[in-house]
Amino acid sequence: MFITQDEIDAFLARGGPYSKDRLKTYSFYLLNENEKSRTDFIKEKYGTNKRIHALPDVDEFLCKL
Repeated sequence: MFITQDEIDAFLARGGPYSKDRLKTYSFYLLNENEKSRTDFIKEKYGTNKRIHALPDVDEFLCKL
């Protein structure tokens, strides 16, 4: 699947309590291409509990993948 830059921008631009975290995560991914460092970042930031979504509306976003 393909996600356009417009879709990414719209998702990140949505306000709310997690908007700074969205931008922080996205910028980390842009600056760090190493898969292990990305995985470690996500584990440290959001944990590994699969029952709790770190970001609201994540299911909606992932459905586009």
